[in-house]
Amino acid sequence: MPLILLLIAAAVLVKFGWLLAAFAGVAAAGSAIGKWLARRDDRVIARRQQERAIAARADRQHAAALAGDHFLGMYGDYPPAI
Repeated sequence: MPLILLLIAAAVLVKFGWLLAAFAGVAAAGSAIGKWLARRDDRVIARRQQERAIAARADRQHAAALAGDHFLGMYGDYPPAI
């Protein structure tokens, strides 16, 4: 029985293998085009720059806190009004 199922599966693969290959090719092309468009998207680029600026500011504040400047390390660029 398992041999018959294996032969049927092989026959289906041989008969419709071109269709599976075509779907795989379309999926790979769509994925590549999507990744290319994501890199070209200006909004994504602007958001990445904003995230890098936030990370740089956080690193600077963390370094200040480790150096003993707890006021800058805790409040950063926006100290409370005293």
